[in-house]
Amino acid sequence: MTNFERETRIIGKHEFWFFSPNRLHGILRGAVEVDDIRATAEYSIECAQRAGEMLHYSVDITGLERISEAARKFAIEYDQPYAYDAIAFIGTGFSVRTLIRMVVKAGTIVSPKNFAFSYKFVESLDEADAWFDELKSNG
Repeated sequence: MTNFERETRIIGKHEFWFFSPNRLHGILRGAVEVDDIRATAEYSIECAQRAGEMLHYSVDITGLERISEAARKFAIEYDQPYAYDAIAFIGTGFSVRTLIRMVVKAGTIVSPKNFAFSYKFVESLDEADAWFDELKSNG
């Protein structure tokens, strides 16, 4: 994991760490509702503003139980660009990968500028870090 000072934020049952200069890591636990997505997006924007650049976001979703229909709709129709250059989804099974792909695809159709990030499914935080390093080196 990145060795910078970190800031911790709890949003509902979910936990997030912001690492200077532009890394955000989250662990999702249980259900994700509209308020969780709204608060996470707002926190991400705040972190990106402090970093002065878009974020690389790794999110461990092994403890994710569900994303409510209202939360999926809100995520797709969110009225601001997400503050991410790239998102690494850690520990996803087939059904969750399918759901994420559907949400991102729908978001790309509805709000292309809001979904202007790369994403990848990975097995570990180390794999996410390696991918982020690769993205940085490719500029």
